[in-house]
Amino acid sequence: KEIVGFKVINELLNIFTKTLLNNLNNSLSAYDNLVLNTLNQDLNLKENRIYNLLLDVCQYVSQMSDSRAILTYKKFNGNQF
Repeated sequence: KEIVGFKVINELLNIFTKTLLNNLNNSLSAYDNLVLNTLNQDLNLKENRIYNLLLDVCQYVSQMSDSRAILTYKKFNGNQF
């Protein structure tokens, strides 16, 4: 159970971090745009410092409920439509 939780959190952090860094570098893909649509509106996407982006994405993922994190993980992996 804990291993699955680690995998879910790790994957969400990787996806969100990669997307936000691509956004910072103005190199968004179509997939990145879809990921951005799932992020909370309170997340400051105009932030231009990597450190603050990482803090924001960590806070966002840490505030997700277990069921929300799993649902988001399944969507990103094509297990849920």
